[in-house]
Amino acid sequence: MSRTSNSIFGPMMMVGLTFALGALAAYREPEGMIAFLIAAFFLPVAWTFIEIAKRKEERNERFYENQASIRWSISAAGFLMAVPLAFTLVISFGITEALGDDLEKRIMGVLLGIIFLLYGNAAPKRPIALQDAGCSPQRMQAQARFAGRMFVLTGLAYTLIWALAPISWALPVAMGVLLAGTVIVMASAVRLHRSRK
Repeated sequence: MSRTSNSIFGPMMMVGLTFALGALAAYREPEGMIAFLIAAFFLPVAWTFIEIAKRKEERNERFYENQASIRWSISAAGFLMAVPLAFTLVISFGITEALGDDLEKRIMGVLLGIIFLLYGNAAPKRPIALQDAGCSPQRMQAQARFAGRMFVLTGLAYTLIWALAPISWALPVAMGVLLAGTVIVMASAVRLHRSRK
C-alpha cells in the first residue's frame, strides 16, 4: 500500500495544476475555450480510466512497476501541459506586453527547450517495467539513458537557439534540431524493438 500512496502525490498535484490552469485559460481566453477545456480535462479523465482499468489486475511486482511508470508519465505529461498553459495566462494578463513580440517568442522558445532538457534528465530515472521488456534490463536502461542524453542535448540546443539566434531563423532551425533529436531517439527505439524479435 505504501508504494501506491508514495507515488500518487506527484501526479495528483500535476493533474490538479493542469486542470486549474486550463480552466482559468478557458475563462480568460474565450476564443480558445474548447482547446483549453480539453487540456483541463484530458489528464484527469485519462488517468481515471487507466486506474479503473488496472483495478482488476493482480497485485504483484509487475503491477506496481507498471503503476509507478504510468504515474510518472502522468506527472511528466502534466508538467509538459502546465508550462505552456501558465505562459498563455501570463500573456493574457498582459504581463509580457512591455517585452515586445520578439522577446515574447524567445521566452516561449527558451521555456520549451528547458522542458525538453528537464524531461531528458528525468526520463532515464523513471521506473521501467522490465519483466515485459523482452530483452535484458541492461539494454533497456542503456536505451533510456541514450534517449535521456539526446533529449538533454536537443533541449539545450533548442534553448540556446531561441536565446541567441536571430529571431527570423530561430524557429526553423530550432524545429529542425528538435525533429532531428526526436528521429534519432525513435530510430534507436525501433532498432531495440527489432532486436527483441
